[in-house]
Amino acid sequence: MSSCDIPHSSGERPDLDVWESGLRTSAASAPEDPDVLLLADVVPHIDVVVWRFWPDGRREVYGDRMFEVIWGRSRDEMRDEGTTFLDTVHPEERMRLSSLCDASHRGERQDEVFRVVHPDGTVRWARFRTFPVRRDDGSLHYTVGIAGDVTERETMRLDLEERSRQLMVARNRIARLLRATITVHEASEEQDVLEHVAEAVYDTGWGRVAVSLLDRSWEVKQQAFRGLSKREIEFVQQNRPDPAARRRMFSRECEPYRVGRSYFIPGDDLERERSRWRFLLTSSRHVEVKQEWDPRNLLYVPLTGHDGRILGYISMDDPAEGRRELDDTFRYLDSFADLAASVIEGIRLRRAEDAREEELHRVMREQDHRIRNALASIGQLAEMSGRLSPDMDSFLSSFAHRVSAFAEMNSLLMRNAWARTVPLLELVHTALGPYMAPGRVDLNGEPCRIPGRVCRALSMTLAELAMNAAKYGSLSCKSGVVSIAWTLSDDPDPILELVWQESGGPEVHEPTREGVGTVIIRDAIEHELHGSLEWRFDPAGLICRMHMNCAAD
Repeated sequence: MSSCDIPHSSGERPDLDVWESGLRTSAASAPEDPDVLLLADVVPHIDVVVWRFWPDGRREVYGDRMFEVIWGRSRDEMRDEGTTFLDTVHPEERMRLSSLCDASHRGERQDEVFRVVHPDGTVRWARFRTFPVRRDDGSLHYTVGIAGDVTERETMRLDLEERSRQLMVARNRIARLLRATITVHEASEEQDVLEHVAEAVYDTGWGRVAVSLLDRSWEVKQQAFRGLSKREIEFVQQNRPDPAARRRMFSRECEPYRVGRSYFIPGDDLERERSRWRFLLTSSRHVEVKQEWDPRNLLYVPLTGHDGRILGYISMDDPAEGRRELDDTFRYLDSFADLAASVIEGIRLRRAEDAREEELHRVMREQDHRIRNALASIGQLAEMSGRLSPDMDSFLSSFAHRVSAFAEMNSLLMRNAWARTVPLLELVHTALGPYMAPGRVDLNGEPCRIPGRVCRALSMTLAELAMNAAKYGSLSCKSGVVSIAWTLSDDPDPILELVWQESGGPEVHEPTREGVGTVIIRDAIEHELHGSLEWRFDPAGLICRMHMNCAAD
């Protein structure tokens, strides 16, 4: 067979299987004639290197151009360097290729792919196939070997395998994330959320995980751990950073270490500034450094609320097999952090709604109680006014005034319902109402607040005193003045002392009988508030001194 008998066309690379078939056929038809293959003419036209080697050690090599492509040097350069065939093979494959060569010399057929390392470190892939040529009696005449460059094909294969691996990893992570999503969403307590998220992150390949929940002062409120011994957990808890240092973890100071919403601080940076970076999983445990991961590295992901507030963080160390593709890691850790933050906020929202509902029920119960008390008090006012009034006109006038004062007092209580205390100055203005004309009432006392339980009795007392002064005392004439002075002690059970003093009005005489107003005031101060009441009927003006306990409700 001549070179023209080998099928090929200009510009196209013939299939290696066709060349192998042609070479085998030619060799078998004329095994005694080594020139019949015309290898020197054929091989330059194809992208292969061809060997022919005999059992006695003789060998021939054809295809210098492709030899330099595959091996990165010429045969003469290899001979001058003293480099053997096995020296050029990747160290991980030398033993396998050594066995292949031995088997080829014994006449065994081989088909292997291996890596060749060029002098500059470049790696190429080669496919090496051999087939024996035998005599009629079956003995081995010689062996033909064919080497072709398959770097492009192997690169594509490895890329496909890597993509498949990444797809499998992504699928597994999605499955873990879905499982974590279900378990976390079923949690009804914040601690359960932390436990489930810590388990999910641990399950993705991190040897040590801590999930921390912070309060508004940056103190650790709750924590969950996975992969840490009891001693290590105690060490972490005893060596927590103070709130100021923890706040710095999410400040502009750490922005250079931010990747997405996560933070990765390399161990070298931590080593240089050890005193400033005592965060998270600081531990006395020594972890062997493997590949990219340094046990001093710091990796943490914030749990960020919808308003941007930091609710807590996840911190990790000791990744599986000592390495992690960090960009990929951050993506799914962000997902876990988002999941934890959203569920925690949901739990807090439900808790706040439950608290608001409970508070609404409490207010409604309290309002119902107040309405019942108000109706009972109005009934008592009506009964006392009717029993002690000399005629119907007097009854209607005094009763209307008292009901109006009672209504104003209730409005004052409602305006201050959430505080549960009432400003005393506001109470005085409400009780005296229309009598608060300029120059008629003189007030003297420090601003203070009194409990709601004191408000009703004191308001009705002041209203009765004002109505009495308007009828018979200092407010019944233009020159009269009412002075009201008070002090509130600083004792654990504070005592309010309030003095009502009239001047500039008609001459005062001690009454011969007890009126409705006097009964109402005595019942309010002495019976309802268990206080004391002192009357002084000075001719220049009435003086009423009151003492009452103003301890909180």
